[in-house]
Amino acid sequence: MIQVEEVSIREFRGIRDLELKLKSKSFVVWGPNGSGKSGIVDAIDFALTGEVSRLKGEGYGAINLKEYGPHVLHRNDPAAAQVRLKVLEPVSRKTATISRNLKTPSQFSLDPDIPEVRNAIASAQLNRQITLSRREIIKYIVARPTERADSIQDLLKLEKVRKVRSLLKATEGKLADAAKRAHQGVATAEQELKTRLGLSSVEPVEICAAVNVHRQTLALPKIDTLAAEIDISDGTDRGPTAPLFDKDAALREVSELQSYITDRSSRVECLSNLSEHLKLLSTDPSLSQLWKQRALVTSGLSMITDAFCPLCDSEWQDTETLLDHLNQKHARSEEAEKTRIKIEGLAQELSRHVRGLRDRLSRVMSHANSFGPDGFMDLLRSWNDELQELDTWLKLSIEHHMKLLDLPDDPVKPPDSLTEKVRQLVQKLQSLPNLDAPQKATRALAIAQERWSVLQDAKSNLEIATQAESIGALIYSNYCAVADQLLDELFESVSQDFGRYYSIVNQEDESGFQAKLVSDGGKLDLSVDFYSQGEYPPAAYHSEGHQDGMGVCLYLALMKKLYGSNFRMAVLDDVVMSVDAHHRKQFCHLLQKEFSDVQFVITTHDEVWARQIKGSGLVPPRNEARFYGWKVEDGPIYESGVDFWDKIDTDLSIDDVSAAAARLRRNLEAILSELTGLLGGSVKYRSDGRYELGDFKNSVLSQHKKLLKDANKIFTGRQDSVQLTLISRLESDRMTFAPKLEDENWPLNVAVHFNDWANFSKEDFQPVVNIWKEYLSLFRCENDDCGAWISLRRNGLQNESLRCACGLYNLDLV
Repeated sequence: MIQVEEVSIREFRGIRDLELKLKSKSFVVWGPNGSGKSGIVDAIDFALTGEVSRLKGEGYGAINLKEYGPHVLHRNDPAAAQVRLKVLEPVSRKTATISRNLKTPSQFSLDPDIPEVRNAIASAQLNRQITLSRREIIKYIVARPTERADSIQDLLKLEKVRKVRSLLKATEGKLADAAKRAHQGVATAEQELKTRLGLSSVEPVEICAAVNVHRQTLALPKIDTLAAEIDISDGTDRGPTAPLFDKDAALREVSELQSYITDRSSRVECLSNLSEHLKLLSTDPSLSQLWKQRALVTSGLSMITDAFCPLCDSEWQDTETLLDHLNQKHARSEEAEKTRIKIEGLAQELSRHVRGLRDRLSRVMSHANSFGPDGFMDLLRSWNDELQELDTWLKLSIEHHMKLLDLPDDPVKPPDSLTEKVRQLVQKLQSLPNLDAPQKATRALAIAQERWSVLQDAKSNLEIATQAESIGALIYSNYCAVADQLLDELFESVSQDFGRYYSIVNQEDESGFQAKLVSDGGKLDLSVDFYSQGEYPPAAYHSEGHQDGMGVCLYLALMKKLYGSNFRMAVLDDVVMSVDAHHRKQFCHLLQKEFSDVQFVITTHDEVWARQIKGSGLVPPRNEARFYGWKVEDGPIYESGVDFWDKIDTDLSIDDVSAAAARLRRNLEAILSELTGLLGGSVKYRSDGRYELGDFKNSVLSQHKKLLKDANKIFTGRQDSVQLTLISRLESDRMTFAPKLEDENWPLNVAVHFNDWANFSKEDFQPVVNIWKEYLSLFRCENDDCGAWISLRRNGLQNESLRCACGLYNLDLV
């Protein structure tokens, strides 16, 4: 995996011209919604993969990247939309610049073309999970088990497992269908043999008895046992003579057609049930719409994160109302799905009746052609064509089945004149001469042999099909068992990391949190502990903020499982907006503790969160871009790598002391408030929440004094001269700065407000800036790559240490 050193964006999405230096370190982009922050996420995604994943999926079907990717003022010039990334391959430490434009998004240039870097980019193209937005988070947490399984298996590169499982399942189904057809083939062959020989069954004893009657007529040896390879007609004269007409066989075939037509109870019952369901469908057309929309509604439910519907692109009253609407629609779609399955099953059953009738009709048609009355053959052809059309409808979609409602009550019913025509055919057949005994016996044996061979072939096909069906089911079953076992082991490992990460983020209230990912075929169930009260789905009791936290923690656990030590970069696009401020601090701690080698590019609209990211040392000093707004003509209004001290210096350079004072006071209030929390300090409670700068300043001073005193006791007992020297220096600096703050700080309040008598110059106010800058340095790590505020680490209620993010500053308190 790669890390980003620099990014340059031209005329891409909402950005006209932007350059950022990330230095292969974590980076925070912050500013109000609509200021263009996500354009940086899209640009990094595009440069690495040639696509923008945020513009894919449900609701983005009409979005064409080449057409809508360029800035709106260059929408007809995709070549102008260009992104360049200077990237680092962390293992070899080699760098190169990748360039890509929207005219040829699938192509990129690499300068210099270094194999290690090219391979890392190829890996990023194959593994497109480096970018995470809240839309992706929800897919892991509150999605239905099947969608969660798909999303997580895609992330873990397990799509082949799913595809092979699906392929084997489809193969199992096809083999089962082939076995059913083979069973039907045997049944048809048996019926043909019984009809031709006038048998009541195909028991070997009965077949031998019927065959031996004819063989005895021809003075041929009897057949005592039947075998698949036996020739029933062996010994008969089957030379090239004209075929013999068997009147009795013809009469049996006609009689069988008559019986099939007469015995219509099961057919009529099937047709009645089918018509009933089709009438229900005709009176409620929404049913067909519901089962067509079922997959869409299911997908939509998995994407609901707020009151905005991803299916209709409209804002609802609230999230609960939207979810209730979609859940009701999904429930109705389940009923519609049951109706669809029932209709298709009845249509298949009726189709079998129609095919059976056509089989018998085809055998009678040859006799009708030779001996039937005038017009009989045309009548049979016409009826057969109608039956064939009906069978075709029944094999097509349900929309075609609806045509049955326009047909008579029994569309399989024969024409009215058929009975008389059949009577005339039977009369004609009965008038024909019978074969003499030898002729009849010869023909009977020839037909018996033909039907016996057909039956043996059908049985052989059935044996093969049954074995194939059994093997297919066994392969599918074994594959699922092995895959599920391995997936269970994999998800057990992921669950442990997921639970541990979430416990770090929520250590004060859910330190014993556990989670379970359980693979079940094509599903993946997720249950989580709720304050030791049992295990439930994440959305059952946990708040939206906790669900956000779970989503990020599960994502990190999955990325660790997927990449291991090669996990070196992730782009988190406003993913913790619902997580409360305290847990965000712990989230920073999690990223620093568990993923210190990973470059995180974080976007957020929350200034407090941005300050926490910077103050924790998760991002190095100045590794930030602040966005203020956006204009069509100019793109984002932003500044990068500039902190508030630089802005104060700029204010003072033009003698705008009032602006410098306001900026200093506002930032000091934010920093000292943060330090009060980091050091475990306290301030006098105010019900209106209007705390003053002095409240926080005094709290930080007194708490810092107390913590250094505790540390001094520990290291005095250890006789650690190095740490004692450090503590002594820190105490001396604090005691030096404290009175200076009182002496030099008075102009701060005065300069903020208008006063006729107060007219401060740069020289008057610069000492105030200097003393605060020196004072705050007491609480920041001296390592330039860290630069984090020191913080108090606790184990429950016990203070453990005073340290920074990198550990360079580390004073034990126990």
